[in-house]
Parts: sequence; structure tokens; C-alpha cells
Amino acid sequence: MVTTRAPAALPDRLRETAERLEGGSPEDVLRWALDTYGTCMALACSFGGPSGMVLLDLALALEPRLPVFYLDTGLLFPETYALIETVADRYGISPIAVRPALSVTDQATAH
Repeated sequence: MVTTRAPAALPDRLRETAERLEGGSPEDVLRWALDTYGTCMALACSFGGPSGMVLLDLALALEPRLPVFYLDTGLLFPETYALIETVADRYGISPIAVRPALSVTDQATAH
């Protein structure tokens, strides 16, 4: 097993936090982030795979008001949009769609 140490340039507090959380559970890391940043942080979710859904479930169990966003390229599968709706209903959240300034059609025309 290869171990790495935090670069010496990191402030002591950040290095100490990283060392304390190293090997911790995902819940430990999420709890630290929520205790530190609260709902000023947000969770990015692709709604495209199991790992993102597990992280979403863990995070929302700890803080149900945590903002959740996803990148909507305009090219997501219909099943992805259906899953977003299902998740929104299940958790009582309103995932925020972050979209490009230009639609897919506008991009094709412009570029």
C-alpha cells in the first residue's frame, strides 16, 4: 500500500483535517463538510450511476436541505430525466439544472 502525505505547502489546519478524515467513512467526510459549510455547499449529481445515487442518499440523510444540482447538456437520456423526477419526489428536493447558455441547436449553428 502506498501512502502519501499532504504537501508541506498546505496550511496546518487543512493538513490536520485531511489526516483526521483519512480512512474515515463517507458519512464522516460528509458530516465534516456539512458542519463546516452547511447548506452553503451543494452536491453535484449526474443521476447516471450507482455511486452518485449512494452519495446523494447519504448526504440527504444528513442534511435534507442540501442543494443538489446536475449538468443538463440537453443530451441526457429520457431515463435520466425520469430518474431526476423520481429522486425529486422521493427526497422532496428540487434538483437544480445547470444548462449551457446555448441550446444544442444553437451550439450546432454557432460552431
